[in-house]
Amino acid sequence: AEEDSDFPLQLIGVFQMPSLKSRFAKMGIHIPEILLPEDVDMSKWAVVACDQFSSEKEYWQETENLVGDSPSTLNLILPECYLEAEDKGERVKKINSNMSEYINRKIFKTLEPGFIIVERSTPFVSSRIGMMMAIDLDEYSFAADTNSLIRPTEGTVIDRLPPRIEIRENAQLDLPHILLLINDKNNSIIEEAYNNREAFDSVYDFQLMQNGGTVKGYLIKDEAYLEKICSAFEKLAGNNDMLFAVGDGNHSLATAKEIWEKLKKEGAPEDHPARYALVEVENIFNEGIIFEP
Repeated sequence: AEEDSDFPLQLIGVFQMPSLKSRFAKMGIHIPEILLPEDVDMSKWAVVACDQFSSEKEYWQETENLVGDSPSTLNLILPECYLEAEDKGERVKKINSNMSEYINRKIFKTLEPGFIIVERSTPFVSSRIGMMMAIDLDEYSFAADTNSLIRPTEGTVIDRLPPRIEIRENAQLDLPHILLLINDKNNSIIEEAYNNREAFDSVYDFQLMQNGGTVKGYLIKDEAYLEKICSAFEKLAGNNDMLFAVGDGNHSLATAKEIWEKLKKEGAPEDHPARYALVEVENIFNEGIIFEP
């Protein structure tokens, strides 16, 4: 996350990035600079979210076998099947060490500020689309009586937060599995951008391991199109009391919030990177999302 002043003040049409960032900020949205690995086997880089297969260590052991010595997010997360493990502390230290190593080895490239349209296929649906962006944790609350722009969809169990805080508080990288939901019946934001995906840069397209399907990503960096997205979000916000509902990763987002609140009390600057969390936003009307009782 960079300060407005760090962006070149280049005009494209009638738009100016700092002004656009300010408009997004009123809705709790932040334009991130997303890191992606370079020159790595992406099918080994990407692994399922850490809260999956939490009672099936066999899945994670097989993932270890598949990854081998390749750079992988497996080395940067703690699968929750190990949350109660005796060596959890050592695992967390190793995660932080691996993050530093990957950064020092310069395996990441920094994308230009923007959002990523994500298309995922799975054995269950042929296409599910979302948009990667960052959200402002000051606009999110997990309090039961909250009227914030960003709200949870389940009760937050406070006892679940300390072990997750231990993992995240010294992490240099944000590897989220948080899904936010929007109520966009007109498909005016994510689906509209997806329909224009040929105009955006393709940043990844690969097969996911262990029958996970495929994933594609398209970077939206054009300021004119970002302004179009901003206008659509402004219209959506005007019609909804709550803009984002946390569809998955409630406790991970609550963990990020707790860490940011602690840093604020310690005097962290307003533009500290921990103020923002990377998320994928999805539309509840997208046909790729299946709701079951």
